[in-house]
Amino acid sequence: GKDAAGWQARFIALQKKALASRLGIPLLFGVDAVHGQNTFEGATIFPHNIGMGATHNATLVKEAAAITAIETQATGFNWTFSPCIAIPYNEKWGRVYEAFSESTELTEKMAKASVKGYQGDLSDKYTVMATAKHFIGDGATDFGIEGGTTSVSMKEVSERLLPPYRAAVNEGVGAVMVSFNAMSTKAMHAHQELILDTLKASMGFDGIVL
Repeated sequence: GKDAAGWQARFIALQKKALASRLGIPLLFGVDAVHGQNTFEGATIFPHNIGMGATHNATLVKEAAAITAIETQATGFNWTFSPCIAIPYNEKWGRVYEAFSESTELTEKMAKASVKGYQGDLSDKYTVMATAKHFIGDGATDFGIEGGTTSVSMKEVSERLLPPYRAAVNEGVGAVMVSFNAMSTKAMHAHQELILDTLKASMGFDGIVL
């Protein structure tokens, strides 16, 4: 489409086609609307998480997420791959701007506000499903290497990296995106202890693991 209405019309047509099928399974359209619907010209663009975190203002984070949800829905999407709730250990990590803060407590507060802003009441047509990412250790890799190895103890993971995810899960986040790093020697996508035992069983997450 040439504008938001064109994009929305295209997604509505696809959704109607999906719902008219034998099983009637609806489509989820996801987009990286991480600081505004930043894939669409004319959308409101907000500071990256590092800037939002610097404000220490959870209300502002919630409001920005709510505005992003409206503009994301206006372009036909119903799912955003946001918020990133990484805890950066090393400022040489190339995606450090995606994190709210190196403070676990502040990130926990911002994660909760962000999910609340995006999702609100999901039956409301102005909301979108949120995604907490990247589970887990994306910002804590050795030497800040993107997609590298995170060699911290499970105690440190539990105390420093997991609390923002617990906050997001308790807030009802719809999806959690698994990270691209390795935890010690095991790729996160293959990490049964953290994904199945911790995220799903212990934390009670029953949404989409992406």
